[in-house]
Order: sequence, then structure tokens, then C-alpha cells
Amino acid sequence: MRVLSFVLILSFAGLCIAQTNDADYIVIKPQPNMIFEDSSEFHRINKQHAILAQIAGIGPNSTFSHGLIYNYFYSRNQIFHIEATNNSMVDRTLSTAYELSATSFGLYYKRFLGNSLYIRGGIDQRRIDYTYNNGARQFQGSSTAAGVLIGNQWNWNHITFGCDWVGFSQPFASSISGERLAVPSVSELAVLQDDQNRLVKNGVVNLLRVYLGASF
Repeated sequence: MRVLSFVLILSFAGLCIAQTNDADYIVIKPQPNMIFEDSSEFHRINKQHAILAQIAGIGPNSTFSHGLIYNYFYSRNQIFHIEATNNSMVDRTLSTAYELSATSFGLYYKRFLGNSLYIRGGIDQRRIDYTYNNGARQFQGSSTAAGVLIGNQWNWNHITFGCDWVGFSQPFASSISGERLAVPSVSELAVLQDDQNRLVKNGVVNLLRVYLGASF
């Protein structure tokens, strides 16, 4: 009998706690075009411009890059995106040395799919200057590539922070100039062509392109 009474008391106490917790919730039916106050979408309302700095990431060239970004807000969920990136890399060891300079200029359309999630697509004009072992292998390459990226962007008043998590840039036109082989041979020519394919002609995975700036 005591066990039964104890079980009944616990059940009653649990029921009271459950009812108390349920009373803490307010159910609101979603309304069309509802925007939550102080959300990223809310802070994009009435914005026209954004000036941003890409501070880390890979793409649209197959190197780490940084650069400047300008955004024009067509609406709170549609942005026209202009960017310029560059990167210079120098690697010298006892046996090898190379110098690589990569630049790009891109025009994109960004569409928000929710509060912060977006997809953007557009084209980049890219350039590569590559020198290996003080001119043993050397070339300049340019390409025009189509790109698609997915990311998140968060807005607080006039502060903007975001990241292109992943994307892909695929060249559809390319050219090579300034080719030089200090010691022409079949094997050296094959290596040079591999470098050209990797740096100029092949598709590039974009990763973790982090940016920060101001919108107004």
C-alpha cells in the first residue's frame, strides 16, 4: 500500500510539473512574410551597400586568397556582389623554389534562402603568374570561370560577418602565354602542362571564404 501511494504521489507531481512547463510556451501560427525582430534578415531591411574584406579562404583560384567585396542590395534577400581577390606565394627550399601570383575579379548574384543561408552564382576573370626555379618553368595564364557557392551571412545593425562554406569554380575559357622551359624535354613539358592544368584550366573547390565588414 505504501509503495502504491508513493507511486501515485510521484505521478501526480510529474503531471503538475509537465502542466507547469507546458504553460510556459506560447504557440503562434506562422504568418506570411514574418520577419523576426533583431534577426539577420531584419537587419538587411533598408540596407543599400556593404563594404567587406575577405580575410581567409580558398578560391576562386586554386590558392589561398584575400580581397575586397562590394555588395549592392537590390532587396533584403537579393544582392549584386562584386569582388577582387589576390594572393602571392613564395616557397624556397634548398632544392626548389617557386613564385605564384593569383588575382581574380568576379561578378555574382546572391540570393538568401532564409534568415542567413544563401547561394550565389556568377563569373570570375582569373589570372595566374607562375615561375619555378628562377625560370626553369614559367608561364602566365588567364581564365574565365563560372562559380556557385553556398554560405551564411549574419548581420547586426551595420556589422556583417559571413562565410562561403563551399563552392566550385569551373573555367569555360582559358589561355596560356609567356611559356618558358630552360631545359626543353618531354618530361619537363609534361610537368609544365600539369601545372597549367592545375592552376588555370581545371575546376577549383572553394572553401571557407570568410569575410567581415559594414553594411549601410
